[in-house]
Amino acid sequence: MSTRQATAASIVTRASFVMGGPQSLSISAHHARTAEARVALAWPTVMLTFSGTGQVEAVAQGFRDGTGAARRLPRRVASAALTELADFTTFMPAVSVVFTDTPAVTVRLGESEDGRGGWAHRSRWVDVTIAGCLWRLLDQDAHASILASMNDLEQVGAATLLPRQGSHAR
Repeated sequence: MSTRQATAASIVTRASFVMGGPQSLSISAHHARTAEARVALAWPTVMLTFSGTGQVEAVAQGFRDGTGAARRLPRRVASAALTELADFTTFMPAVSVVFTDTPAVTVRLGESEDGRGGWAHRSRWVDVTIAGCLWRLLDQDAHASILASMNDLEQVGAATLLPRQGSHAR
């Protein structure tokens, strides 16, 4: 065990991930109910590491806040649309986010296009931004699979993590 305090050599201020179709997420827990307890939520391109229950609750609530907006998305996006909207992340390397406090979360509805029947509009995406990382959800299937994982994440977080002092849910 080191007695030196580590400081970050750099800070990533923005990362973007495009999600279309059902998402494959895994959850793991380490050192349950100790001061070193961690829960990790991993996508193929990103891993989120939580050290407090408030962090888990904020991230889960952020994706839940997108539920109303996600209802305006198509059930499943065509692969051509996914490719067109994913251009800015084509060469994105794997990213790891370690939360040190409860993250700020915002949800924004993406551009809309005219639907059939006059004024009906359909959104092209929903953006959920958590601590500078943007998840662009392109369809309802992506959102539904993420929500299912958020329920599991909260259960594992409650069983594994100790509430952190200064950590709070939004």
